[in-house]
Amino acid sequence: MKKYGLFVHPNVEDPSLGNPGFGRIKPGGPIECSEEGDALQKYLDNRNIIQELSKTYEMRWMNDFWYAASRIIKGDPLDRFDFMITNFPPRIDALELSVRRGKELNARANGKSPEERGKIFQEFTKDDDGFTRMLYERSIDCLDKIQENLPELSIIIYTGAPGYIQNLCREKGAHVLHRKRYGIEIETDDMRRQINKLLTNQELLDIIKNKTSGLQAAAEVLGKRKDESTVPDLIELLESPGFAMNDYKHIANALGDTGDVRAIAPLFSFLEDAGHQFTDSGKDCGVCMALYSIGKENESNKEKVVQGAIDYLNSRIMIDKRHFNWQHAAYVIGELRAEEGIDVLVELICEDHPQEKKFSAIDALGKIATEKATEGLRECVRRGFGDVVKAKVSQYKYLLKRNPALKEFL
Repeated sequence: MKKYGLFVHPNVEDPSLGNPGFGRIKPGGPIECSEEGDALQKYLDNRNIIQELSKTYEMRWMNDFWYAASRIIKGDPLDRFDFMITNFPPRIDALELSVRRGKELNARANGKSPEERGKIFQEFTKDDDGFTRMLYERSIDCLDKIQENLPELSIIIYTGAPGYIQNLCREKGAHVLHRKRYGIEIETDDMRRQINKLLTNQELLDIIKNKTSGLQAAAEVLGKRKDESTVPDLIELLESPGFAMNDYKHIANALGDTGDVRAIAPLFSFLEDAGHQFTDSGKDCGVCMALYSIGKENESNKEKVVQGAIDYLNSRIMIDKRHFNWQHAAYVIGELRAEEGIDVLVELICEDHPQEKKFSAIDALGKIATEKATEGLRECVRRGFGDVVKAKVSQYKYLLKRNPALKEFL
């Protein structure tokens, strides 16, 4: 059964209705008029959020937070909603009061010396938080009463209110997004993460299986629950065809977040498939981060992940030398600072692989940053690969910060 959500914001109705010239859009997309254009842009943004969330949840909307709050407080049928996404408005005359306060400050400081103005400003602003709270007192009171009346309602506040108010809402248990901090797509994903906390494991798995909008958010929430009962299902999804590479990345990350060693072998098997070619050997590769996450859980996990990486790399050294994915296993050994993997990393550098692929093994040795790792690089130099080592160390100065001993290879 879909979760029901209420989206509250004054700009959820088309502001151009009855006024065809309102907020005109120029050819190419820019919106004319500052005030009218801003209202139209917020309307378009809000409609986009509602449409995206409606792909996964049952959505309704309303344009007045205080009215919505009054109905919830009275116990009207709005109680059936599982979550509410809302703005957090100040009192209606907030702008007028702020302007008046600014004029009062200017009047006090007028004609004073710089030192006196500084003291006046410091004294005047001591009550900034109190003044700000006064502007938002009605909304704060509504939030308190909503939570008292319906404590299970998940509240996401989507606002440009001052930081003091945002922090106050967080203290009261609401999740707060700043309207202008991120783009709409990122904010919508953050909303999904919060809403998905209300869903069961099976509901989250269904979102992933159906490849619906919000797959990433569903996978993230599922992984962070660390519920071992979901691991077989996530492994089955990782082994299933038809997902986009980004989707596989999110599924792999969910497996990594569980910290379950049962995922190690399937993750390495995923790398074995030549069809799974990643374009990034670093943290953006879900399999890399999944294996690293499992390995850092404890020493036992680390031992199993590192041994898996060594076995995988040993199988790649002499066959299919241009197989891209082996460098992901090298990355994991480096991130886990595993001395056990030094020998195989040296062999990778000294075998007939493209230079950019050798770089990942050099990078891993630099991260391990022990005398044994440095000796491994010296062995590469002795075997005629000093130019490759020098090129990598010169290109990535951060290696020198982690391991100053690498200066000898410049």
